[in-house]
Amino acid sequence: MEFPNGDLTEGAYFFLGESLYLKTEWEQAAWSYASMLEKFPKSGRTAAARLKYAQCLLKMPKPKKDEAIKYLKSIVRDYPTSPEAETAKTHLAKYAPESNAGNEKKSGSENKKSSSKTSQKKK
Repeated sequence: MEFPNGDLTEGAYFFLGESLYLKTEWEQAAWSYASMLEKFPKSGRTAAARLKYAQCLLKMPKPKKDEAIKYLKSIVRDYPTSPEAETAKTHLAKYAPESNAGNEKKSGSENKKSSSKTSQKKK
């Protein structure tokens, strides 16, 4: 890039990634999103870039599932109310169901505790 630190550089990386993503050029799109995330970590597009980066990783000929899951979890953690977090949760349910299983087991054991308390009160 001629002006690697110019005002429009962050958007250029992001939209280059978008263009490559639409062309199903997953590896090049991932590189573009990763470059934007590395150079502009506090961008307003960070959640979207993390999501698209993770999606690229999952669509590559040799998917990088573990790295994608790490990025999906980071979206849910860092941007919990964003639309990207909702999409990330959907992907996590598909690609990392064990990450949700812990929550279900916990709530299941809590239900057993509350039902045993209820039965004790009835006696």
